[in-house]
Amino acid sequence: RLDNVSDLVPSNARNQRVVSVVVSPDGTTILMGVKDRVLELYLVDVASCEVIRKFSADGFTSFSVRASSCCWSPDGKWIVAGTEDGRIMLWEAASGKKKHTLTCNADVPVTMVNWHGEGATLFAVDKQRHIIQLGSR
Repeated sequence: RLDNVSDLVPSNARNQRVVSVVVSPDGTTILMGVKDRVLELYLVDVASCEVIRKFSADGFTSFSVRASSCCWSPDGKWIVAGTEDGRIMLWEAASGKKKHTLTCNADVPVTMVNWHGEGATLFAVDKQRHIIQLGSR
């Protein structure tokens, strides 16, 4: 049982703002997005409160790029994040390797990302209220 979300935040990120917390499909880990001047996505083990992995990408931890939303794929194999500069980034959850970067609408923040159904389709919404559909129709 956690009494405080700060118990999950890595010690080097304690002064940063938590912007997203998403439980993995199997309930064993939490994906946590924190930001201050840079973006950091942490994969945290629920039982031990230990950081398993930090997700990063070229340009993703710059002063101008912050995550606005992140989520798991329904099967738990993928991590996706929308950024304030209009990109969507996709990582393999198990390895932490970045697989794809998509630019939706340059310089328009992606405010929400979420998978539909079994995960064949990813939806994103930007700050101008455009809905972006990626995957099968």
